[in-house]
Amino acid sequence: LGYGIEYDAIAKDPDKKGLADAIAQAKAIDKSVYTTESWEAAAEALNTLKVVLQTAENVNLTHKLAQFVVDENETDLRDK
Repeated sequence: LGYGIEYDAIAKDPDKKGLADAIAQAKAIDKSVYTTESWEAAAEALNTLKVVLQTAENVNLTHKLAQFVVDENETDLRDK
């Protein structure tokens, strides 16, 4: 990979646009448009989403990942 000063890195940053869009959609979930009952019924799924969202945000901040890692996190976040 070189010294970083003298050479360009061989590993390029992956395309994270889809992941960033999925993160924005997950963060845009508005509790006020749901009834208390429906929000409470989805509590377990929302907790899972919170964990997956945190992982996706970390992946989004990490440089030089393989594209398939980014894609897997995007798919997982969209599935949740």
